[in-house]
Amino acid sequence: MIDDKRHPHQRESVQEYPRSPRVEDIYCRIQVRLGDEVVADSSRAKRVVERGHPPVYYIPPGDIRPGVLWDVPRNVQCGDKGLARFYDVVAGQKHARCAAWSYPEPRPGFENIKDYVAFYPAKMDGCYVDNEQARPEQAPEPERPELPE
Repeated sequence: MIDDKRHPHQRESVQEYPRSPRVEDIYCRIQVRLGDEVVADSSRAKRVVERGHPPVYYIPPGDIRPGVLWDVPRNVQCGDKGLARFYDVVAGQKHARCAAWSYPEPRPGFENIKDYVAFYPAKMDGCYVDNEQARPEQAPEPERPELPE
């Protein structure tokens, strides 16, 4: 694992990321909102970088509000990281379908994100890195399971 001490807002090019995914420690606050509610708030997140993809932030389960993740009966195999478990995210009157995922049994090299949860920014009402809102088009969704609406 890389101990990345760069400032979280330092300009990076996704083409400079490694070809294979890499887990990094980060030193910033990650916050996720659905509706008016904070569903996750962490200063202990990790990020995964991979060439051609925006970084994905994984939040430890203890930093996610209890009861907001609902299991989805669908899993998807990620070639590098293992079998992904997907979740609906529910807060107040809002329900975001298949909006988060985790790796309960990650492959070697990704043990650091075991059970950590990532969220699709486009499905949330706000995802923030040190109070800067992530742009939804930056969210990679290549492994999202296709579920009927």
